[in-house]
Amino acid sequence: MYIEQLHTADLHVHTTISDGHSSPEEVIAFTLAHTSVTMIAITDHDQIHGAKRAAVAAAGTRLQVIIGEEVSSRDGHILAYFVHERIAPGMSTRDTIRAIHEQGGLAVCAHPYDWMVRSCGRAGLLRRASGPDAEWQFDAIETLNASLRPRAANTQAAAAASLLGLPMVGGSDSHCVTTIGYGYTNFVGTTPEDLRAAIAQHRTTAAGQHWSWGDMAEAGAKLLTRTLNPWAVRA
Repeated sequence: MYIEQLHTADLHVHTTISDGHSSPEEVIAFTLAHTSVTMIAITDHDQIHGAKRAAVAAAGTRLQVIIGEEVSSRDGHILAYFVHERIAPGMSTRDTIRAIHEQGGLAVCAHPYDWMVRSCGRAGLLRRASGPDAEWQFDAIETLNASLRPRAANTQAAAAASLLGLPMVGGSDSHCVTTIGYGYTNFVGTTPEDLRAAIAQHRTTAAGQHWSWGDMAEAGAKLLTRTLNPWAVRA
């Protein structure tokens, strides 16, 4: 009897190219050595070259890298997957999604109800992303973001995805390598193309655990160190 194989992808990881604390190469090395994740999306804020470096570092290994970016639109953060050129920040959500789609990418609403950063859920997601002619044509919603406090923000995101009829994905939002794989997307298949098809077919699930208070303290301390001494973290 054939049994479909379930794989896990962490679709939200940062490096030193934005506000992460490990280089793209270190992220790949840690993921290979310490996690069972088979696919990873590098989604640095408003930058793409870290993802390209990570793809080079992962070549020939079991780990597959999706080129991504966390784009700062005027309404909130948007995860761009399967893009090949940087998407400029500062555009409207509608124009950001259009720019992602013009590259053949997927546009995912990141942590829509995060209260610490500007988020699309607080800018009218349910109204503006509803229906076939919606202003915001998102391809999916991030419903498990491992970094979120309060955790109810993920529950609210999942409810929004259900109401809008959009697929659900998950990621760690890792800034320190020790949290890679905390949040992830389950899908049937083995390749990035399989993941893309699973999202299109609404055959993904978001799962995982949340950052502990210790994880948050570590990320905060490293961010403070980097802010005070930008040279303390190697790019």
